[in-house]
Amino acid sequence: MKTLLLASGRHIGGATMALFNIILGMSANGVEPHLLITSPRPRYWYIIARLKEADVKVHVVPGNYPGIMHWNLMALAASKLIRRLGIEIVHLHNPKELPVAVIAKSL
Repeated sequence: MKTLLLASGRHIGGATMALFNIILGMSANGVEPHLLITSPRPRYWYIIARLKEADVKVHVVPGNYPGIMHWNLMALAASKLIRRLGIEIVHLHNPKELPVAVIAKSL
């Protein structure tokens, strides 16, 4: 089963770390998780490296754009991944990502 998980913040706090642990568990149990994340601050890249070591497919939206441009890029990237990879389930890490999923579905 292919899943797409969205995490959109540059800061990685407790909730995002919990999401990453869930992703690691999914990967270890036969689920193919794909993480779509905006470019995190440099001090967090070690976490992304750990996910990749566990065969998690990490897709980084390049750049850090303010406001609506950020969300438009996330929606476009999510839409492309859903179609190209045949994603079956999309998990939203945060309610603010709901518009991203709705737009991605309609593109």
